[in-house]
Formats: sequence, structure tokens, C-alpha cells
Amino acid sequence: MSLTITVKVGQVWIDNDSRFGHDRSLRIDKVRGDYAYCTVLGTGRHVEILLRRFKPTSTGYRLQEE
Repeated sequence: MSLTITVKVGQVWIDNDSRFGHDRSLRIDKVRGDYAYCTVLGTGRHVEILLRRFKPTSTGYRLQEE
């Protein structure tokens, strides 16, 4: 069975990668092609992330809220 994760505008995701600090939160601002364009909550920094990284692994992301 495969888990399908849909990344949508307005969702908040938590970064599981401890290299970027604990509980770094990202808000999805736009999804285009293979990328999600996000704002890091707390700093306002803008980042783009490959959609395939949005999975609950040690270097991926987990969904916090819709």
C-alpha cells in the first residue's frame, strides 16, 4: 500500500531534519511543477522545496495542519 500525500497551499509542515533546527515550520504559499514555495514561519524566509521531500522521514517533513 502506498501513502499519497498531497501538498496544498495554506498547509503548515514541520521539518524533521534537525540540521535546520527543531520544529522549523513552513507554510505552503504556492505549488508549481515539482516544487513547493514556502515561507519559514518565525523568520519569514522564502524557500523552495522539492515535493518528493514532503514525506515523514528523518530528512523529510510532516504535516502539522491543513
